[in-house]
Amino acid sequence: MQNENEIVMMILCFFALLFIIFYWKTLRKVSGFNLLFYSFIIFLTACIATNLERQILGKFLNIAEHIGYMISVMLLCVWVYKHFSLANK
Repeated sequence: MQNENEIVMMILCFFALLFIIFYWKTLRKVSGFNLLFYSFIIFLTACIATNLERQILGKFLNIAEHIGYMISVMLLCVWVYKHFSLANK
């Protein structure tokens, strides 16, 4: 049985991706946008893995999901550190 919150999270991620695509030129001006974008793409991939793990390759996708969330958060932390350390200079 699929959890509804996992499906909703994936749908919201796809809407956020549409927003990013629509405002691509504006968002590119944000300092360190590449880190934010990679973090989001990895997070989206982890959300997809979450929804697929009950259908195919359960254990593999479960591990991939958690590694994806970890890498996504690490990239986000690096962006926050760089963004706010550069803002103070």
